[in-house]
Formats: sequence, structure tokens, C-alpha cells
Amino acid sequence: MAELSEHLPEDFEGKESLSGKFDSVAGLAKSYQELEKSMSGRIAIPSAEASGEELAEFYQKIGKPESVEGYSAPEGMEEWAEEARGIADAANLTKTQWDAFVAAQKAANEGLEGLAKKSLEEGHTHLQETYGSKYEEYLELAKRGRDHLTKNEALSDMVNSLDLKNPQAYELLREVGNLMADDSSPDTGEAASDPENEMREAAARIREILKGSEFTDRHDPANEKVTQEYYTLFAKLSEAGYTGAADPRLQPKYSF
Repeated sequence: MAELSEHLPEDFEGKESLSGKFDSVAGLAKSYQELEKSMSGRIAIPSAEASGEELAEFYQKIGKPESVEGYSAPEGMEEWAEEARGIADAANLTKTQWDAFVAAQKAANEGLEGLAKKSLEEGHTHLQETYGSKYEEYLELAKRGRDHLTKNEALSDMVNSLDLKNPQAYELLREVGNLMADDSSPDTGEAASDPENEMREAAARIREILKGSEFTDRHDPANEKVTQEYYTLFAKLSEAGYTGAADPRLQPKYSF
């Protein structure tokens, strides 16, 4: 077979280099076929002027799902995925990148859950150590307070979500439960206060609490204190037979 150099013009640039790599026309042709085959599998990066359709085609070629539903999430992360899918789609994440994103988020969630569980157990242990033999007695009071507050539909879900291992929930509901207990204290002989006026003042204070940011902002330093005051006052009204601060019998009386 004739050497490749015989088929190249004398003034062909790179003739010697090319002849050194291929000893025949057949060898050059075979190399070209392999190069063409290799190039056909490559994905060209879109230019800055590429259209939306061209970009979409490119991202799908490199692994982006055809729709947001293609970004699947494991059980227990569906709510998080509802928002995260939109972010992933806008960022053109591939399925592989999404899976890595989900794995990282899952690990973070498990870490936070572990910290929360540890904190709850430490709080529970602290309560038991603080009250000793009285712990179970106070726990029953807290359960009584919880049962009483859950009778109100507006509070039921929130109160039922409280864990009595949490010191704040334990103390709050214990105080409410204590208010539900029978008053067996002896009569001091002091003049009795006006019950209706006392309840009206409690309702006014509840309305005042609800208007303040301390009650709605859980990050406010005073939130814990006013929240406890709110439930204590609410339990007091409920025990007295009122539906709450909005009870018509407790509305301010105006004189003209």
C-alpha cells in the first residue's frame, strides 16, 4: 500500500508530521472515522445567543428531568420538595444533582431532629430532677390543664401538639391544671371581690395580649411569659363558664 506522503502535495502544511502518524491513506481514513464517531456523542454548549428551546434541549441532554415531577423525593420530605422542585427546575439541576441536594437536606433534617430530641430529653430529665417525688403529681395537673384547654376548638390542635416533656409546656399546663383544682384554702375573712368584674378584667387583659407583638412573635424575649399568662387567664375564664375574651358578657360597658 502506498505511503500517505505520496498522496499529499509537496507544499502541504504539516506533511511530515501527518506522514509520521499515518503510514497509509487507509490509516488516515480509519482515524477520521473514529474521530467523527467520538465527536457525534459530544453535546455542544449553547452560545450566549441560544434560544429558550435550545437551552431546554441542552439541559435535558445533560440530565435535567423533562418536568418538575421528575424531581422525586423520599417519604417524609414531600412538603419540602413542593417548593424545592421549583427551585431545582429554575436552576436547571440534573437528576444527579437533585439527588445529591435531597440527600444533603435529608441529612440536615435528621441532624436537627436529633438535636431537638436530645434537647427534649434533657429538659425532661431536668424536670424530674427538679421536682423529684412531686414530678408525677405535677404531671397529672399538667394533663388536667391540657384536657381542659383542648375542649376549646380554637386551641385544641395547638395544645395537643405540646409535649409534656418540654419544660415550658409542662409548667404552663401545670399552672392551668392547678387552676382547675378544687379551691380548698380556708376563708381569710377578707371581702370577696366582684367575680364578674374580675372576669371582665381578665378578658380585657387577654385582648391586650392578643394585640401585642410579644404574643405572636415566638422570637420575642417576652413571648414565653405572655403566652403563659394568656393560657392562665383563658383557663380562668373557661372555668368560670365563659367562652373566652369574646364572650358578650365580658365586653366593656359604656355609659352615655
